[in-house]
Amino acid sequence: MLDLIATPAAVVAGMVMTASVVTGLDPMLKWTLALIAGGGIAGTVQALTVGTRKVSLLTTGGLANPIVSTAELLGAVVLTVLAIALPLLAFAVIAWALFFGVRHLLRVLRGLGGRPHDDAAAASS
Repeated sequence: MLDLIATPAAVVAGMVMTASVVTGLDPMLKWTLALIAGGGIAGTVQALTVGTRKVSLLTTGGLANPIVSTAELLGAVVLTVLAIALPLLAFAVIAWALFFGVRHLLRVLRGLGGRPHDDAAAASS
């Protein structure tokens, strides 16, 4: 229920934050950039957060939600500190996480729509 409020608020906050740091541009270009870059990235992050919580809710009945929320918070804090102190390392961590996340997702998707499981063959191996 709170996601109904938090998602649009995240998009607006992303737009305002981007617009506040972009200076020296034509206002039309500035707000277009704020909408696409700031609002788009904030909306994507919020959608991933909402999706993660929904998966946690559906798979554990909500019991793992505090653990998932704590992991999200720790990840945000660590990446924020890294981005300020060591930006190249922060970029490397994000690239690593994206690579393995996409790789895992592709494996899961191949498993769902791929070949049928042969229990007899699996048992004999």
